[in-house]
Amino acid sequence: GSSLSNNDIKASVIHPLATFNTNGFGLRSSTADPTILPFVNRNSTDRIYQLIILKERITELFTPSSANRLEYKITLLGKRVVEAKLGIDSKDLEAVRKSLLLYQGSFKNIIDDVRSESIGLSSDKGIWRRDFLRQAFGTHLSILEDLKKSDIVDKQTISFIDETEKLVREASSALFIYPSH
Repeated sequence: GSSLSNNDIKASVIHPLATFNTNGFGLRSSTADPTILPFVNRNSTDRIYQLIILKERITELFTPSSANRLEYKITLLGKRVVEAKLGIDSKDLEAVRKSLLLYQGSFKNIIDDVRSESIGLSSDKGIWRRDFLRQAFGTHLSILEDLKKSDIVDKQTISFIDETEKLVREASSALFIYPSH
């Protein structure tokens, strides 16, 4: 058999607004699923961004079941990652850092919600929607890694990205999810 290196595999994931280049084996965790990478056309420094956040909170409040609400929150995590990518594309590092701070703040609560949703599951199911979580977090990690490769990223922004990656990896490990990226 032949072995593949990261340089042997190159692909792009096409999203309604952005194209995410993936290199190597991170390809397995990339997706254009709108529940993982939703459409984004504003970044976090946009003047109407607070209205977007308000709309998201209202939508969350009126989402009837806890499982659907949790899926919506994970979709919003994907939105924060796409906003960070949009910030890189528009050379707005403040937007990147703000989106990552929002991601970090939401992530901790979402992990608690995943644990709560997993309590009643049988031992063979274990964690609520494990494959969905693995794909979502793997995709987030893949995009975060790509953000660090940008020519405009400074040390402070790299630190925000590193903190976010660490948070995702540690929580994933604690839940036995292990994203493929």
